[in-house]
Amino acid sequence: MVKLQLLFHNIMPQVNYNLKETYEISYKSYGGYSRLQRTAMIRNTPIKLKELFNIQPNESILIIGAGFGWIPEEWLSMGLGPVYALDTSEYIQNNLVGNANIPIYNIDIIQNTSDVLALNNNQPFRWAFTDNMITVLTDTEVLTLASNLRSVAQTVVHYTQDIIVNHELTDPLNHNWKTLASWKSMLYPDIIVEYESHTIA
Repeated sequence: MVKLQLLFHNIMPQVNYNLKETYEISYKSYGGYSRLQRTAMIRNTPIKLKELFNIQPNESILIIGAGFGWIPEEWLSMGLGPVYALDTSEYIQNNLVGNANIPIYNIDIIQNTSDVLALNNNQPFRWAFTDNMITVLTDTEVLTLASNLRSVAQTVVHYTQDIIVNHELTDPLNHNWKTLASWKSMLYPDIIVEYESHTIA
């Protein structure tokens, strides 16, 4: 019974990433969320994802929940792209100066796919990534997000954390935690990649 509850648990996240306080809580172990923490936070993620999916130059990439765009910034420095970064957080949009070196588009793909597709000259993106963000959405929002991403991209990848035992009891932000197996089942045929190990579920 406990296993089933962990696997199929569906909560209404109480996470508001428009607020500075949310970032301070989420990234407390890093000392905050600004360009000062960039290297420690992105780790080797850009190169790991590039190698995992054999991303080639000139393949278009869309990344949702990009924050200040540090992962796509690294991809561009590797010669990949074009890369388009989206984040609708008010905190992100109000603090781009000094933190973001690439454009961060304030477009909500859950509500609007046409403006997203226009970024790539109305051509499907080769790749669409969500960057550790599906746990901040309700299941309904996640399903809409995934469906909309499939309509604009050839391959959709969700880069996310696995549930931690008892995490729901200790998480002050009340994320929508699930096992990777549950996300995989829910979001098929999208690809689920584990946040820490960079492995495909």
